[in-house]
Amino acid sequence: MEEHSVEKTPYPHWQARYRDALIEVDRDKLKKLVSEAESAIVDRLQTLPPSPESRRERQAIVDALANLRCLKRETPDFRIACIA
Repeated sequence: MEEHSVEKTPYPHWQARYRDALIEVDRDKLKKLVSEAESAIVDRLQTLPPSPESRRERQAIVDALANLRCLKRETPDFRIACIA
């Protein structure tokens, strides 16, 4: 049997929570995980140095936030919460 290597997360400060939110299917858990992912991303943005080296991570964060917005828009429970 071939052994698979574990893919390393390039931005561990927030990507694990983001990934957890993307793969969650239980709607009750999803709300909590999306909130945790957004908080982790905001926390990271506050500590990310404004340097050319952080450009890739900033772009990954922009992409992640866009994906979370899309997930929230496409999940009925989130749409109801936004209307109320």
